[in-house]
This record gives sequence, C-alpha cells and structure tokens, in this order.
Amino acid sequence: MDYTGKKVLIVGMAKSGVSAAKLLRHMGAQIALYDRKSKENFAEHTEITELLQQGAVDFLGAEPEQAEARAEILILSPGVPVKQTFIQQAMQSGKKVISEIELGYEIAKAEFVGIGGTNGKTTTTALTGEIFKNSGRTTYVLGNIGLPICEHAADTKAGDTIVAEIAALQLETIKTFRPRAFALLNITEDHQDRFGTMEYYTHCKMKAFENQKPEDYAILNLDDPITSAQKDKIHSHLLLFSRKQEVEEGAFVRDGKIVFRMAGQEQEVCPVDQIRIPGNHNLENALAATCLAMCRGIAAETVAYTLKTFPGVEHRIEFVKTVNGVDFINDSKGT
Repeated sequence: MDYTGKKVLIVGMAKSGVSAAKLLRHMGAQIALYDRKSKENFAEHTEITELLQQGAVDFLGAEPEQAEARAEILILSPGVPVKQTFIQQAMQSGKKVISEIELGYEIAKAEFVGIGGTNGKTTTTALTGEIFKNSGRTTYVLGNIGLPICEHAADTKAGDTIVAEIAALQLETIKTFRPRAFALLNITEDHQDRFGTMEYYTHCKMKAFENQKPEDYAILNLDDPITSAQKDKIHSHLLLFSRKQEVEEGAFVRDGKIVFRMAGQEQEVCPVDQIRIPGNHNLENALAATCLAMCRGIAAETVAYTLKTFPGVEHRIEFVKTVNGVDFINDSKGT
C-alpha cells in the first residue's frame, strides 16, 4: 500500500509504536501519535520528541475519539486492547486497523519465518535466527525478542529472511500477514485479562496460519495437548515435532538423536546430548528450530553446528559454568 499523504494514527507509543511512526513518516504518511499518557511523560524520549518536531500531530493524553476521528488508518501497538470503544468505532466505520507487524509485513521484501507460543518463543527465535545467519542468509531477528519488525522492514530485500518472535497480541489484527514457515510451540493459560477465554487466546495464536498457502509450512508441537489439537485447522504443509514419539513429517528424537523427516527423506541432525542449551523444554525448542530451518532448505550440518554452539538467551535457563561438578544455571527471567 502507498501511505503517501495518508492520515495514520499510531496508537500506543512504546517501542512498536515509535518504530511504526518512524517508518510511516519515512514513507510520506501524515502521522499522529496517541497514547493514554500525556506529552509530559515522554519529555525525555528523544525519538517521540523528534517525531513531534518533524510535524507529527500530538494526541498524547488526548481523548482517543478525537484522535480516531482525524485518522484514515490506525496502527495498534501490541499492548492496546482492540475492544476499546474508539478502535471498535474505527473498525465499524471501515477504517483500516492493523498491528505493527502487519505494517512491517506490508513493507518488507524479506520472507518471514515466525515463532509463537506461550513459552519458549524468545529462545527459539534467537536459535532459529542464529541457524539462518550461519547458513549465510541475510537475516533479521525481530519482533518481541527486541527490535520491532518496522525497525528494519524497509531495509530488507528479496532473498532476506526475517525471523520474528510473534505474540498473540500482535496477531489479533493481522490482515495479510503470511509467514512462509511458522512454529507454534505450546499454548497454556496466559493473558486471560486481555483475551477473556482460552478459546479466544488460542484463536489469536492460530491466526498466524490463516493466510498461509499449501507451499508454506505450519509447525506444531505434538506433545502439547492444546497445540496438537489444532492440526485439523491447518491448510498449509503441516510439520510436527515431538521429543516423545516419531512423527510422519517433522522433527523427533530416535536413538538419542534429532531426526528430520520430510517428503519421504530422513536426515539425522544432531545427538541430543550435544545440544548446548540444557533441558527438555530446550530440546523442544531445538526440534522446532530444526523444522523451521530445514523446511526452508538449510542443511542439517548448519543446524547441527548451531545446536552445538548456541549459548542460549541471557537469563533464560542460561548455562553459566560448572564448579566442582555442579552446573550453575541463570534463570533470573523466571523470578
């Protein structure tokens, strides 16, 4: 879509909102900034100050209905509840209302590989990104893991890959977002204050697959009861992963080794005891990353090398060192 001259309201001025605002301004849109907090709360936020100085319309702390009335398009940050009256008003009047990841997807020329789930997203995203980088592909690791997708969407070119950690909050308002491969790691009760029911939470998680085509890949955890129950809703190429049993297509463990099976072919990837990051949950993360990489044509040798060398993500069951035979693990994220 050409955003030149379009009146776009960015709702929520945390990282994703600021990134979307900068991208839209670069594309020639007439941007307006809205947040429940007033302008004074952002006095030391240099990027927001610069956007306002460059002509962004200031609705910080204003009535949201006033901001919505001025806009043709609304871009929502992940923390913004869709059920708010002014957002529902915009939707009912036919205005385009999308998330920051949808905007980034529209602009980016790279293909998307995504990771979702209640737990394990950050580690699996970082691991998958490292595998893609080690394969020699130009790779951007974005989304909830750190930088928003809009931060680098305009920098990408055909042949690049965006490996993105994507939460249900970001999928709620997608329209065309189509990852070429997407892994759903697990679904457990979370964010009930936002989603209301497990059914709606699961529905939002599954939206990652709704625009996929038969040549795309949907990757599900067979060992997770809620996730595996969604198999029949998939209309793209289904891959499963399991640390407990063999799967028809996907990744599993046999004789202490990760095996990847697809299109009638099997490849042994890596001995489980050589994976650097510890724990059964990280074995599941490794199986998911194996599926994501190998379905996109990355060699088993590259996957194995990365599984053996990837140190994990800081504060997430991160191996520190062994002292007198005792392994010390940093899991401060869980405190």
